[in-house]
Amino acid sequence: LDLQRVYAAGHSAGGQLVLWLATRARVPNDSEIYRPAPLPIRGVLGLGAVTDLYEYRKGPGKGCHGSVDQVMGGSPEKFPRRYAETSPRQLLPLGVPQIFIDGADDPIVDPASVRAYVEAANKAGDHAVMLTLPGAGHFEAAGPLPATEKVFEQALHLLIPPAADHR
Repeated sequence: LDLQRVYAAGHSAGGQLVLWLATRARVPNDSEIYRPAPLPIRGVLGLGAVTDLYEYRKGPGKGCHGSVDQVMGGSPEKFPRRYAETSPRQLLPLGVPQIFIDGADDPIVDPASVRAYVEAANKAGDHAVMLTLPGAGHFEAAGPLPATEKVFEQALHLLIPPAADHR
């Protein structure tokens, strides 16, 4: 296993985690989430990914949106450092390629929020691309299906350089 060629993929809240994973080397050593010598991540594939914890938590309280404060232990006002150290949007630039696959009709992670993140990531100097699955919701982005196979192939080609480029 070549630990210098590790890519990470995650769906929904797992998408937020893999984006954060790419930044672990930058976590200050006085942080409660600091760990020495994190595994380097070369790129991220976000599938219906949550990209901004501050904004996502403002959605309908009965859905996944309401769980952000529970997971974080409280609001951004109560734990500003936790949010600042884990919300992908606030961690830009991540310094790795980021490819996103999102359902155009996703009711759980608004595609507009991912588009806004991709724009901010590119403006910050990252390479980020959003691929949209027409007529798809949240879960269709979670794995390749016959109808989504071409988009997944495109995402992997954009994310992972050809074998000759791996050095």
